[in-house]
Amino acid sequence: MLNITNISGIFKEMKHTTIIFIAVIIVLTVFTLVLYSGFKKEMAEKATLQSKLAEIMKERKQLSEEVEDLKVIKNDLELKAGELETQARLISENYEREKSQNDAIRAELKEKTEKYGGIESRLEAVASEKDMLQELLDAEKVKYSKLKESVDRLIEVKDVLEDKVRDIINKQGIELERIVVKAEGELEGKVLVVNREYNFIVVDMGVKDDVGLGDFLTVFRSGKYLGEAQIEKIYDTMSAATIVKENKPKAIMVDDNVIMRGN
Repeated sequence: MLNITNISGIFKEMKHTTIIFIAVIIVLTVFTLVLYSGFKKEMAEKATLQSKLAEIMKERKQLSEEVEDLKVIKNDLELKAGELETQARLISENYEREKSQNDAIRAELKEKTEKYGGIESRLEAVASEKDMLQELLDAEKVKYSKLKESVDRLIEVKDVLEDKVRDIINKQGIELERIVVKAEGELEGKVLVVNREYNFIVVDMGVKDDVGLGDFLTVFRSGKYLGEAQIEKIYDTMSAATIVKENKPKAIMVDDNVIMRGN
């Protein structure tokens, strides 16, 4: 049977066990709280770390995109650098070529300048000679004017004399006709063409006959004087002469005879 002493011991033992159990519970509770606090703190830190990791990943992604953009920009810059290098090389080559051309142009300009100096001197000499010739020409013009006045007076005298002779012939009823007599050794030919529109004739005397520009031809038929012509153009076997005088209109005809008497 249980006695009081045993019961008391049991109670003491139960009390001691309870205290231990309570202490264990308290320790477990504290430990649990500590663990929970640590876990909560750890979760907060983990959340913070995850947030930072997300930001880092976001920044990394942005950095990756920026790196890719930088790679594209780098490639563009490399291409542009290559183009600029090519342009620089071309510009350098053009500069050297233009410099060489400019040197050649300068040399040519120097040569032409030296030549121009000589030409300018010659031009001054020519201008001086021109002035001298102008003075001579002016003097010749004065002489020509005086000579023309003399010729005009002679023509007037000639016309008066011809009028007087014509009057005498008309009064006496005499037909005055010039007789052409060919001198020994004079060159004789024939009229081949008569052109009334331009007032010239063509005769069968040319270079082979030693005729000269300005020579006068006397035209006649059967010894009768018809007129005169002056040679203007000479060919190998013929000559063209301007009709300067006829004893009557259209007196000269094809096959008429001509002799050359010089000018």
